[in-house]
Amino acid sequence: MSSSLIKPLTVALCLAGALTTSGAALADELQHSQQQLELKASDLEALKAKVGAGKLVITGADIEQVIVVADIYQTDNSDIELSLKRRGDKAILKADAEAGMSLFSLSSESPYIDLEVTVPNSMLLEIEDGSGPIKISKVNNNINIKDGSGSIKIDGGADLNINDGSGSIDIRGGNTVNINDGSGSITLEQAHGNVSINDGSGSIKVEHVKGDLNINDGSGSVTVEHIAGMVTINDGSGGIDVAHTQGLNIPAAGSGSVAYEHINGPISVPSKHKRM
Repeated sequence: MSSSLIKPLTVALCLAGALTTSGAALADELQHSQQQLELKASDLEALKAKVGAGKLVITGADIEQVIVVADIYQTDNSDIELSLKRRGDKAILKADAEAGMSLFSLSSESPYIDLEVTVPNSMLLEIEDGSGPIKISKVNNNINIKDGSGSIKIDGGADLNINDGSGSIDIRGGNTVNINDGSGSITLEQAHGNVSINDGSGSIKVEHVKGDLNINDGSGSVTVEHIAGMVTINDGSGGIDVAHTQGLNIPAAGSGSVAYEHINGPISVPSKHKRM
C-alpha cells in the first residue's frame, strides 16, 4: 500500500477512535437539582396536576398553601417544564421532563421529576399522570386520576374516579369508587359507598364495602368479602371467591371456579356453579 493512502487512512481511524472515546466521555449522567414552589390556597378549591415521568406524592394537611418540592433529574440538554399557577379557583401544577437533542449526548437514562406536594386537606384533586408511582393520603375531598402507567396508592378521600392504563391499584377508604383499569392488581378496602370496577386483567380483592359492588373483569382472580350490599360480577376467566355479602349475582363466570358462602340475600349464578 502506498504511503499516500496510509496517511489519510491513519487519520480517519484516529478521528473515529477519538469520536468514539469523546462520545463515551460525553455520555450524560442525570444531574439532580431541587426546586420549591408555593401558592396561597385559602380561596382555591382544587389542584389540577398534569405531570410526566416521575414519582408523585400528595399529602393533605391543615394548611392554606399548596407546597411543591420537585426533585429534578436531568442532563444538560433536557427540556424541563415546572410551574404552579392560579387559574380561577384552581391551582395548576405542570411538571414534565424530556430529553433534548444533542449529537454528543449518549445518556441511557430519561430525565424525570419526583414531586412531593402538600395541599389543604379539603382540596379536590384532578390528576393527569404519564408514568411513575402515585401516592395520596390525608385528603378529604374527591380525587380524579387519569394515569398512563405506574402504581396508585390512595389512603382516604371522598368520591374516587380512576382511569388507569397499567400498574397496581391499592385503595383504603373513599366513598363512591369507580375504577377503569387496563392491567394490574386491584386491592380495595373500607369504602363507604358503592364500588364499580372495570378491569382488563389482574387480580381483584375487595373487602369491607358499605354499599353495592359491581365488577366487570377480563381475566384474573376475584376475591370479595364483607360487602354490605349486592355483589354483581361478570368475569371472563379466573377463580371467583365471595363471602359475607347481602346478595350475589354472577351473570357470566367464563372459565374458572366459583365459590361462595355466607350470602344473606338472593343468589344468581351460572347453572354449572349452582349448589345442589
